[in-house]
Amino acid sequence: MDVQFILSKIKQFPVAVGSVVLAILLLVGWYVRGRGLPEMQATMEELEKEVRLIRANADQATGLEDDLTALQELVGQIDDRLMVREERAINVQYFYNFDLEEGLVDIISVNQMAVQGGGPGRGAPGQPGAPTNYELITFSAQAQGTWDEVLQLLYRLRNGDKIMRISSFSMTPKGTVGPDADILIVDLRIEAVGRLPDAN
Repeated sequence: MDVQFILSKIKQFPVAVGSVVLAILLLVGWYVRGRGLPEMQATMEELEKEVRLIRANADQATGLEDDLTALQELVGQIDDRLMVREERAINVQYFYNFDLEEGLVDIISVNQMAVQGGGPGRGAPGQPGAPTNYELITFSAQAQGTWDEVLQLLYRLRNGDKIMRISSFSMTPKGTVGPDADILIVDLRIEAVGRLPDAN
């Protein structure tokens, strides 16, 4: 077979020869492209995930500055309601102020307890389990009053200016007859949320 014979056949059947050459080129292109297709699809899926994440973050980012300002105001309100362990006189006076209000119990004694270690949220500053910015300050208190006065004290403690809870509570009657029959002696253990000294 010589070159002249091949050229004559190409001229004689140009469509068939062009179709065969085109088919060969398409098969080669399909083979080359097919090998890298799974990698390109995986890359495309990763890029689409990133685009969706960026769009979701952009949608959720609206109003973040307003949210941050509101959150800082709320933290400020909480900080205003915290006690400071080192301000023992102010802390104890907070409870004795209830004695000055009409219709409330007579406060017999209030003591701020020493720092004790404990579980999460109760550890002494610097110990494992201690909160990073806050601590619990424990008080023991004793008061006397009528049932209504005791309930009023409990309500005021719960809804007062400071954040606290009553961890233990016991009542005993002061007497069995006469004016002491309606008077109750109340022993309380109160936990108040306080600010750590270096969290000021």
